[in-house]
Amino acid sequence: MSDASTRFLRYERPPFVAQLPLDSRYTARHAWLTAQPDGRWRVGWTQFATRQLGETVEHAFVVKTATIIACDQIIGWVEGFKAIVDIDSVAAGEFLGGNPALVKQPDLLNDDPLGSGWLYEVAGTPGPGTLTVREYRDLLDRTIDRLREQHGRDAGNCPR
Repeated sequence: MSDASTRFLRYERPPFVAQLPLDSRYTARHAWLTAQPDGRWRVGWTQFATRQLGETVEHAFVVKTATIIACDQIIGWVEGFKAIVDIDSVAAGEFLGGNPALVKQPDLLNDDPLGSGWLYEVAGTPGPGTLTVREYRDLLDRTIDRLREQHGRDAGNCPR
């Protein structure tokens, strides 16, 4: 049995707090990728991304299962209360489909983004430029600093 502290990096930049899985890769667009035992990659959005989106209303994929996709290709969309955003592929390979649980429970994307709220799976290769958990932590620091500067907010008023 492994200790939870060895599986996650705790990120805290008040008021934002997150647990970042050590075994995942990350992107500058705040997606995560985790290798599955059978060679697939499971992909989702980080807690930071889902907070920026707001509560999920609905989503859809514009590519069919078994389609060959390229990195950065738009493969779907998600509508939240704060925005409608594209889902872009973070890996090149075969699109294995979206998370069936999100069809009936789109709020899983917000409630459990690192677990049962994953977005899609792909068999292939992660795109260039994926980040380690520590590189992603540094990106979060820079992103939050930039948001604070843009909005003239102090540490207690960072976007939630």
